[in-house]
Amino acid sequence: SATVGCLCSESIWIFTFFRFLEGIGAAGGIVLSRSVATDLYHGRQLAKIIAFISAINGLAPIAAPLSGGLVAQIVGWRGIFLILLSLGICLTLGSLFFRESLPPDRRSGAGWKNVLKGFGDILREKGFIPASLAYACSISAIFCYISAAPFIIQQEYNLSGVQFSLIFAFNALVIACGSILSVKFSSVEKSLKFGALLAFFGAGCCLLLYFLSQSLLAYLVPVALMLFGLGFMFPSSTTLAMEKGRKYAGIASSVVGGLGYLAGGLAAPLVGIGDIKLASFSWSFVFLLAGLLLIFFCDHRKTRL
Repeated sequence: SATVGCLCSESIWIFTFFRFLEGIGAAGGIVLSRSVATDLYHGRQLAKIIAFISAINGLAPIAAPLSGGLVAQIVGWRGIFLILLSLGICLTLGSLFFRESLPPDRRSGAGWKNVLKGFGDILREKGFIPASLAYACSISAIFCYISAAPFIIQQEYNLSGVQFSLIFAFNALVIACGSILSVKFSSVEKSLKFGALLAFFGAGCCLLLYFLSQSLLAYLVPVALMLFGLGFMFPSSTTLAMEKGRKYAGIASSVVGGLGYLAGGLAAPLVGIGDIKLASFSWSFVFLLAGLLLIFFCDHRKTRL
């Protein structure tokens, strides 16, 4: 219904209101994907499922602007919302066959009292907040990249829209590969530490090469290295957080996702301060340094997977 409201909007304020409602509805699918996986799987199996979900989620922020821009050129902005409406109808029909994944004996009662209690219990769970914040730091870093990349690639390096799309698509695949390969480690902690170190090293190389070389290659290689490391961080930090919040998987998933997108939304405008290329590198470096400190100095030893 929110998508229909967007299609029928006659002012930007009404359109923004329905887009807000549309975002709330779309958030449910993201939260459910993690919570259902946590209900059904444990340990290494959960890590594999989360890695698959993270690979898709890592592709989405990069693939969506590209596909949306292409569709808008062909059928206009209303065509995008007609496609979204079709997807919404398909999801609504599919939800009719959806069944509760949590066994009855593990369910808590409905109501705000139980929800608030669940939030309180989750936030007190040792290791949940550090893992969630590590995820938020990784999301902040990728939003810095996404926000700055169009301006850097097309304006500074004078590449065409097609060339930009190819570079963006390649980097999406780099993230997905990192997410898939994250399950090859013997534990989620090792995967997370490896990804954090690699992403931090890549961001450091971006910052260093900014002062040493302005060539396209000096931009593309360290950025790909950073994104590859982020591909490891997304599923590993999410798995750790969801294991800690298993008792209230839905609430845990909402907190992880909420912190991530809040941090990403706050980080994106920061790249517009000063030189956009230097700002994107600097802020990515800062966020990944914060994530690295959280990972190495907070105790996850009780969550060995």
